[in-house]
Amino acid sequence: ALIFDSYYDSYRGVIVYVRVMDGALRSGDAIRMMATGGEFQVVECGFLRATSLEPAEALYAGEVGYIAASIKDVRQARVGDTVTLAGRDGENVITWDEIGEKSGTVSYERICGIGRRVPRVYKDE
Repeated sequence: ALIFDSYYDSYRGVIVYVRVMDGALRSGDAIRMMATGGEFQVVECGFLRATSLEPAEALYAGEVGYIAASIKDVRQARVGDTVTLAGRDGENVITWDEIGEKSGTVSYERICGIGRRVPRVYKDE
C-alpha cells in the first residue's frame, strides 16, 4: 500500500491514509513501513467517508482507505512510503518462492509497486 497522508489521533495514534496497490490488508495483519523499517499490528482498517472513517473487514487492491495501527509517532508514516505485510506470520516465514507462486512469477524476480507488471514475450525462432 502507498501512504498518501497521515495524522495523529490522541485516542488511536497515527491514522494512515493509503491506497492498496496489490493484495489485501486486514485487521490483525503485521505491517512494515519500508522507509522507516517500523513494524506494527493493524488494529483497524476501513474506508474514508466525507465526514468520518468507516471500518471494514479488509482493504483490497485498488481501494483507498485508512489504517490504524497504534503508531505513536507520525514520522513513522511518511507520505510516499510503502506499507507491506511483515515477513512473518506467527512462526511461519513467507519465502520468496511463496511470493513468486502467488504473484505468478519466478521466485528470484522481485516484485515492486512502481506500476503494472510487464508481461514476458517469447518469440518462436
